[in-house]
Amino acid sequence: MSKIKCLCGNVISNVSAPSNTDGWISGDVANEHSQEDFRNLVSALLQTVNEVERSKFLTKLFGELYPTDLHDSEVIDDIRDKVFSSRAKSVAECNKCGRIWIQLTAGGQDYASFAPDSGDECLGILKF
Repeated sequence: MSKIKCLCGNVISNVSAPSNTDGWISGDVANEHSQEDFRNLVSALLQTVNEVERSKFLTKLFGELYPTDLHDSEVIDDIRDKVFSSRAKSVAECNKCGRIWIQLTAGGQDYASFAPDSGDECLGILKF
């Protein structure tokens, strides 16, 4: 999602990041699978004992253009992002009416909207 026109007429945009109106949602089963995949991939990374194995592992996981000289902490961040974003659905909040828009399928372009039952106390629900 880069922009959604809310039913109230407001345009929700996630062009700038981090955003107080954008987030992610996933269910328990998706989270369990993501956590298992994350553990397995980090374990596989840590088992690469030399640069050649590490380079092959990273190329297989991320593709030819992925830099193979990154620090392990950066690679682990990228593994986390890859695993969790493949199952999580984007969530956007209208900062005018509080309506929540949820992506129907991870990576998809279609969203469903849900309006709050109450008024202004729901605005900013995604803010930290």
